[in-house]
Amino acid sequence: MLNKFTIIGLIIGSIISILGASSMINSFSAPNEIQEDSATFGIGDLDKIKFNSPENSSQSLTVTGDSFDVKIT
Repeated sequence: MLNKFTIIGLIIGSIISILGASSMINSFSAPNEIQEDSATFGIGDLDKIKFNSPENSSQSLTVTGDSFDVKIT
């Protein structure tokens, strides 16, 4: 028969493994969305980009050019 601490450890380890596996499956089914915009704008022109993201998640915005002004609202 197993010790009570061994059983508790197995239960906690199983829960952690299930959480990790579900996170891995979720990341495969909902990959990062990459939105590319290759439009060229003149001096003073604006472009608005909207994207949906979950709260408390990591977002990144890469802007390539000679100069830019990014305002996130």
